[in-house]
Amino acid sequence: MRQHSKGPWTKEFGAFTPGYASTMRLVSADNTHAVADVFWGNGHSSANADLIAAAPEMLEALEAALRCLAVAENCGAFNNCAAPRVGKAAIAMCENAIAKAKGVSK
Repeated sequence: MRQHSKGPWTKEFGAFTPGYASTMRLVSADNTHAVADVFWGNGHSSANADLIAAAPEMLEALEAALRCLAVAENCGAFNNCAAPRVGKAAIAMCENAIAKAKGVSK
């Protein structure tokens, strides 16, 4: 399985990529390499960079949520709630998002 660069990722403003407009560079936790370059110009650049920078922590949180949901399902918690499909749908959403983040097809 592929492994992403260790987080947290941070933004560096004003990075320059030859032939392109100014960028916002996201760098690894140890600041040894670029994770991504986000190019300015569409009005969403800063928000996109924030979302990308949060990816390692979001993946970790999603994996923790999936573990909690699995425990709840195994304890029968979804059998006693008004909408058991919601819990099962949440598990499927978590599994699909984690697989996508890890480059695994489901």
